[in-house]
This record gives sequence, structure tokens and C-alpha cells, in this order.
Amino acid sequence: MDVQYISTKLKENSVSTFSAERLVFFREVESTQDIAKELAIMGFKDGTVILAEAQTKGRGRMNRKWLSPPGGIWFSTILRPNIEIDRLPILNFVSSLAVTKAVKRLYGLEVYCKWPNDVVVGNKKLSGSLIEAEVLHNSIIYSIIGIGVNVNNEIPDEIKESSTSILEALGKRVKIEDLLIEILLQLDKLYQEFISGFYIKILNEWKTYTNFLGKVVYIIRNGEKIRGVAVDVDAQGSLLLRLQDDSLMRIRHGEMSMRLI
Repeated sequence: MDVQYISTKLKENSVSTFSAERLVFFREVESTQDIAKELAIMGFKDGTVILAEAQTKGRGRMNRKWLSPPGGIWFSTILRPNIEIDRLPILNFVSSLAVTKAVKRLYGLEVYCKWPNDVVVGNKKLSGSLIEAEVLHNSIIYSIIGIGVNVNNEIPDEIKESSTSILEALGKRVKIEDLLIEILLQLDKLYQEFISGFYIKILNEWKTYTNFLGKVVYIIRNGEKIRGVAVDVDAQGSLLLRLQDDSLMRIRHGEMSMRLI
């Protein structure tokens, strides 16, 4: 990973939040998310990015293991937004939209945002996010966005049916630094909109990059399969599912997984 190249490009683009001065790089760590928490507690600033070439104990939503070998993008960023707590779920859309826009801009791939915060090529997962926060007395002390993107790394056999990479989708390797820079540029713009209160704007743009709304999907919850039509995603980030009896079920972030049928 050419960290100097990344820093130079960030400076050239005058990134306001995720600046070169706030980039912390490791060759290998257990989890960038855990390091981000430690640094946040120590008082590291809004926009600090913890980047690693590899993670040995990377994790995704619902504490699922996230394989993070060299060749992918694995980073977490510390955020300190002065917003209402119930708006935090919008960060799911900020993160997945940033990755989607970056991948489409650089490579023209048909990638889509999948609720709540995945990025997919077809039905295969390319990228995922993990949003965590520390809250005290209804105030946000810090929030952390963890982002993982499969880029040039090989996909293990056990997840080949559900996951893909830029390498697999394009049929060639790409310069990982350029994709990381573009993701940070997109993330910077969207985060500025987020802290300025443009939540509906972000959500509406995110919806333009989805391919599941209006389709039949099923939700897995505690081993139970719930089938319905994905009608919409509301202002709080919840999925609205129309069931077979025509009733609406509101599904909050972090409760379930979704698969297109």
C-alpha cells in the first residue's frame, strides 16, 4: 500500500474531513474497528482513518467474521457528528453509497446498494460496512464506520457463491490506492451533507443505486424466513416489507439479513 501516494492525492483534492494528516496505517492488525475505538476514546479527531493491508480478526454486522487478506481495502474512520441519535442509521447509506459511486466512477461496473449497507455485483457481495457508536446521555461521543471492499484479493471457496471482488468482476487487477482515494473523496462529500442535515437527499440518492425495491425478497430472522415485497426504506433507515396479507412490516437496521429471490 503506497500511503505517501494516498496522502498526496488527498491533499491535492483538499479533502475536508478525511485529510492526509488523519491517516493511520498498519500492515496488519486484528481489527481496524477495534483500533478506531481505542483511538476515539483517546480523543483522536473526527475524520481519523485507520487503514490496514490485512486484518486477522475482521468482522461485519452481527459479529460475523469478515475475511480481510492483503489485496482488499480495510479501514475504519472515527466520526464525531453533532446530530440527533435517531439519525445515526443514515451512516449506513453514506458508507455504501460512497463505495458504490467510487466503483462505478472508476470502473463502470454495475454495482448496487443493498439494504442496509452492502454493495453488490449481481447477487454477490463486493463490500460491506459496520456502523458502531458510543452514546452518553443522548449525546454521540463518537461513531465509527468500518468499510471492507474486496478488490484484488482472491475469494475463498467457502464464500464464492455469495461474494465477489473487483478482480473477479473486471477480470484484471486494479490500483488499490486509486479506489481507496475515490472512496474517501465520495465519503467526504456525503459526510458533509450528513452533518449538514441533508438526510433525505442522501437516502433518495442511495435509492437510485438500488435494485431490490419493488421486488420480492425474504428476510432471515433467528432462523425464520419472512417473504414479502420490499416497498421502501423510510427516513429512519428501516426497510418496509409488504407481506402476503398486504400488511406492512417495518424492519430496523441490524435485525436481519436480506436476499433477493
